[in-house]
Order: sequence, then structure tokens, then C-alpha cells
Amino acid sequence: MSADGTILYLTDRGENTIVVHAIDPETGKLTFLQRIACGGEFPWHFAIAPSGSWMLVANERSNRIEVFSIDAATGHVAPTRNGLDMPRPVHILFAGEIA
Repeated sequence: MSADGTILYLTDRGENTIVVHAIDPETGKLTFLQRIACGGEFPWHFAIAPSGSWMLVANERSNRIEVFSIDAATGHVAPTRNGLDMPRPVHILFAGEIA
């Protein structure tokens, strides 16, 4: 979820996509905004950077972490075409998030 609680991000492993919904702050109703390819196969986990500007997606079966930018105004994500090859990535944690 976005830091301000207005956008919900999900991954769909069956379709290998990231799905974005707006959250109505008064009712909690979800409104579909976007469905985009996750850049690999089987998006096991993703994390949003503390800045809220980046999303990293761990695509387990394609052995790659993909980087997406996040538009602060719309909540939409966009591929950056940057990433990191890594055997079976299944979790992403940003430095400083370890408690």
C-alpha cells in the first residue's frame, strides 16, 4: 500500500502482473487503475522503497528482480528496464527496514 493509504498494489502470480487500485478514503472501495506485466515470471514478493518512488519485484521463476518507478500523482507503476539477475528471489527488504 502507498504510504498515504490511497493506493493498493498487488501481484498476480497467475498472470505475472502488478495490479494497482485506488482506495476511497471514506468507504474503502477499490477502483481499478492499472494492470502491468511484472517483468518476469511468478512475482513472489515486492517492496516499495521508503521514498515511495520505486517498486522492486522479485520474480522467482525468472530469477530476476525488476525495478519499477511509481508516479506519485497517479500511483501508476512503469518499468525502468533495470533489474538484477538473482537465483530464485523471494523477498525484498530495504536497508533500514530491519527491526
